[in-house]
Amino acid sequence: MEEENQQQPTEFFLSGQAFGHSSDVRSICELYDGKIASCSRDGTTRIWAYNEDLHSWEEEAILLGHEETASAMGVRAVYYLENDNKKFLVSAGDDKNLLVWDLDTDITMPSITYVGHTDHITCLSSTVDGVLISGSGDNTVRIWRENETVCLSGHEAPVWGVIGLSDGNIVSCSGDRTIRIWNGSECVNVLTGHDDAVRSLTDVKGVGFLSSSNDGTLKLWTYDGTCISTLIGHESFVYSVAVLPSGEFVSASEDGTVRVWSGNECINVLAHPQGVWCVSSKKNGDILSACQDGVVRIWTRDMERIASDDALEMYAVEIANRETPEAQTGGSIGDLNLNQLAGPEALLKPGTTDGETLMVRESEGAFVYHWEASSRQWKKLGSLENAIEQKDYDLSFDVEIGEGGRTKKLGYNRGENPYVAAQRFIDENEVPQNFLETIAQFVIKNVPEDMKKLPQQEIIQVKKSNSKFYPQQKPALFDNIKSLPAIHKKIISINNDIEEHKLEDAELISLSSIVSKIAETTKYHVSEFYKPEYDLLQSMLLWPKEHIFPAIDLFRILSLHPRAARDLSTPEILNNILDVGLKSDNLPPTFLLTYRLISNLFQFEMVRPKLALFEEKILDSIVDNFENMGETHKTAMASVLLNASIMYLQTKNDSTQCLAAISETLLVDSGNDTKLRLLVALGTLVYDSPNALELASDLGIISTLEGIESDDNRIKQCAADIIALTK
Repeated sequence: MEEENQQQPTEFFLSGQAFGHSSDVRSICELYDGKIASCSRDGTTRIWAYNEDLHSWEEEAILLGHEETASAMGVRAVYYLENDNKKFLVSAGDDKNLLVWDLDTDITMPSITYVGHTDHITCLSSTVDGVLISGSGDNTVRIWRENETVCLSGHEAPVWGVIGLSDGNIVSCSGDRTIRIWNGSECVNVLTGHDDAVRSLTDVKGVGFLSSSNDGTLKLWTYDGTCISTLIGHESFVYSVAVLPSGEFVSASEDGTVRVWSGNECINVLAHPQGVWCVSSKKNGDILSACQDGVVRIWTRDMERIASDDALEMYAVEIANRETPEAQTGGSIGDLNLNQLAGPEALLKPGTTDGETLMVRESEGAFVYHWEASSRQWKKLGSLENAIEQKDYDLSFDVEIGEGGRTKKLGYNRGENPYVAAQRFIDENEVPQNFLETIAQFVIKNVPEDMKKLPQQEIIQVKKSNSKFYPQQKPALFDNIKSLPAIHKKIISINNDIEEHKLEDAELISLSSIVSKIAETTKYHVSEFYKPEYDLLQSMLLWPKEHIFPAIDLFRILSLHPRAARDLSTPEILNNILDVGLKSDNLPPTFLLTYRLISNLFQFEMVRPKLALFEEKILDSIVDNFENMGETHKTAMASVLLNASIMYLQTKNDSTQCLAAISETLLVDSGNDTKLRLLVALGTLVYDSPNALELASDLGIISTLEGIESDDNRIKQCAADIIALTK
């Protein structure tokens, strides 16, 4: 046995990865039977189990229950708890609630919901006798007993970590740079050894506890609060610490590494593609890490559990290609070297004149303060980076991103699509894409009504038309689902004939389930589709171009489902579909079905602003392909333009690109149905918009209408009605 132990490697290797979260993973823990629980900023908690046959970690359950707030919807902490031989998983996050999931029963709903915190919950643990405890952005710790909650107050900033010690005390740490030891509800000691926010704690049995901090260090403390060692090695914030069964320490950092410590020495560095929020240990000695790239990773010393050579090589390439993150407290902004700015201690010195400004380097970045003589205080104006980089917008808002109240400026121009403003903010600040809806709703809520529309200038006196053709209010749809069985059959047939990206048996079963849900139109108000199902459908877009049209047609029918339309319009999925469906070398059926899919998405108001993000890509495709397409295709393209005009009629947003596309397509020979749809689209756009009507004249559209010839009286009448608007 001794010989075997001597051969056991000290170095950890990648054992496995669990994919499924759509945003960064915030917390992770081991459950029973080796299972894992993780939670994410994507609003979900997930349970993973190892599949021996597939040699991979598979998603066993997705727990949904936390509510989306005005600013976020993330789940920040998970914790496994066993009481009276019962197994529970606790999750908590931005909605301020603790959800308790009974793992011995049905976990579709939480068995208990604890309410009491007034801000987001950051951490979970339990006392030595198994009582749940939590820490929050409201600066408090709470002890949760069955019928009561005890609040521990004293911290002056958010509580980032809390644990129950082996000696019966509770320890908490905070952004106020302190650690507090509690006996019952009484604070018996305040520790001030760290130089920045203290982020995490873990119990070290027989010794005391370990802490980590934004100052980049770990500190080992005795139970009475004496610091006996400091561990130095990380290059940025240290978010999480844990103790392995071997007694070694393990830590996770913003610097993109997990480090293993023996005593004061770092003996192993585990590189990650991005920063690591949380680290935990398994009973078998493996390490769990929760990364900002949305992936759960498992690390092992056991040679039997190390990942395959191919997996290790692929991961090594991923790490080699990563961009090394800059240290949060270093770098520069513009021509300013942040390290040369004054630190927070400068705020202790009073200003000399009212309005005096001061640039200060803090742990979360550089900030601008001004001296308010009336209150004799330095008041924070905002981020120095924002002050330097801010562009001219009609309105701007401070939006909190990251931890610790860090804000960025969100700019908005009069009449702008809120989703466009939100997407620009995401792109400029590298915010996870799944926050688009939350940020857009923030804009919608906070922009005054008079700023949501472009100013109406009296360029041309518009006379209201009595035309029976416009304004059109009902989108043109392609809602025939009778072909669904044939589409399903065609997909199976193609799958039997291809070699690459072939759907496996389990995926074919899932596909049948998707088709069944689509077919049950009477249940659209209750049915849902989930990420693995969307991933499966998107995998068919990787098929050869001559075989993807039934997949696009399935998306076309799926877009008739309200919740599915909402999900399909997320930038990641919609961009993927459009990239494939609008390729210039596509076969005609693929183009046709893609335009029909786009038309269908316009029927839902919640989806239309998201479609506007892809306006240029869609309209360019229509203009480039219209002349060379058959009549059926032209009708589908005209339907897209018609439905887009309905959107612009309602939003009063800039319709220049849509008008230009209509101008181009009206010049092309087309059938009566197509021509009429284009004219109705034009009439809808210019009907109540002097600006659009003037632009139509400038583009020569009105002149085109005056010379229009047709044997269809509908076309002649609609054209005459539009011309009459200019009289």
